Amino acid sequence: MQVLTAVDEAAAFSPLSLHAAMERAQLDARDRSFAALLVYGTLRWRGRLDWELQHYLRQPFAKLPPPVRNVLRLGLYQLRFASSVPASAAVSTSVELSRRLGYPGLAQLVNAVLRRASATDPGPWLPDPAQDPTGYLSITGSHPRWLVERWLQRLGFDETEALLAANNESPPISLRTNLLRISAPDLLARLRAEGLPAEPSPLVPEGIRVHGFPRLEQSSLFQQGLFQVQDDSSMLVAYAVDPRPGQTVLDLCSAPGGKSTHLGERLGNTGRVIAFDPNPRKLQLVQEAARRLGLTNVYTQVADAREVRGPQAPRVLVDAPCTGLGVIRRRPELRWRQRPDHLPELVRLQKEILTAAARLVAPGGRLVYSTCTTEPEENEDNVEWFGRQFPEFTLEPIVPSLPEPACSRISSDRPYLRLWPHRHGSDGFFVARWRRQA
Repeated sequence: MQVLTAVDEAAAFSPLSLHAAMERAQLDARDRSFAALLVYGTLRWRGRLDWELQHYLRQPFAKLPPPVRNVLRLGLYQLRFASSVPASAAVSTSVELSRRLGYPGLAQLVNAVLRRASATDPGPWLPDPAQDPTGYLSITGSHPRWLVERWLQRLGFDETEALLAANNESPPISLRTNLLRISAPDLLARLRAEGLPAEPSPLVPEGIRVHGFPRLEQSSLFQQGLFQVQDDSSMLVAYAVDPRPGQTVLDLCSAPGGKSTHLGERLGNTGRVIAFDPNPRKLQLVQEAARRLGLTNVYTQVADAREVRGPQAPRVLVDAPCTGLGVIRRRPELRWRQRPDHLPELVRLQKEILTAAARLVAPGGRLVYSTCTTEPEENEDNVEWFGRQFPEFTLEPIVPSLPEPACSRISSDRPYLRLWPHRHGSDGFFVARWRRQA
């Protein structure tokens, strides 16, 4: 409940808030997994849960106190999705929780709603998918209607349904092997020796996927700087940048440092990666990661990406601020937090950063643009806009420069790269690359 409240009322990020709560409680592996199941499950299925709960209430569900709404969501989630929890236990613990949170007068309501839910099949209430495909998918897939409608227009019914299902799955944790210190097969063997269910990434040779919710930061392998947590779709960005030993790379939106440190490793700890961010505290994360990984070629500088000035560089990366709709499976609250009216402001910011970045690319150099979103306004439309504004830049194909096994698994008839959770088993990601005329 602490995590759900923090996400709702303080706009906290669910992974960070959950991790902090589990550390405070000193949960063992089994309890960590159960806590994560409840928190992420309740956040993922919130739309479907709210829709069903409204059927059991006379007053609008939204008018209940926020803690009581979360108690009901948590209880109904256990009834519908947590088969290991007996229905009687889900109801009784929810009633007790409402009292402990200071709402004894609503405990009877919680009891009545959840008992009715435990004896009811809500299936007949669902919209007809033939008559209202958006409404049907929005409820059964638990995503906001505006987002489902967008994806339906571009992907069709079957693919949209598959995307929603992928977003509602629990994703693995992706690790990037620090190849300056250990090989991926050796790291994989050592992770398994520590009892972690690990497997090679299907996209990048240095990637490893770990399942469950292990305390990776307490592993001696982490403390020795043998790996960095980073999704394997994000690892492909360094391959698109393709830095050469001794070069300078400008990472204009660097925090928390996954791509900056990967670039430093790809440079073989030569040259320079200059990591920019307007927030000094976020840059501390970049510095800490570089020190732990043994990188001496990553430098940080406090600056807004739109205001960076200085000598041009042969490689410039813009990992732009975006809606984050490609990482919904990791941060399920984003689907409820983002709105369509957020897009114009973000697109304006992305264009301003790209304009500043274009000035920083040396003749013959490369500019790489990446986002973790699914929306064309932030991706393809920005690529087309940039081509019109900066004709001295030529869009280059990315897929041929990717490593195996990604190069074999990803096909594209466009020069840019787009990854989808339901197609590639990764976060949703977009990458485009230009070369400036010499």
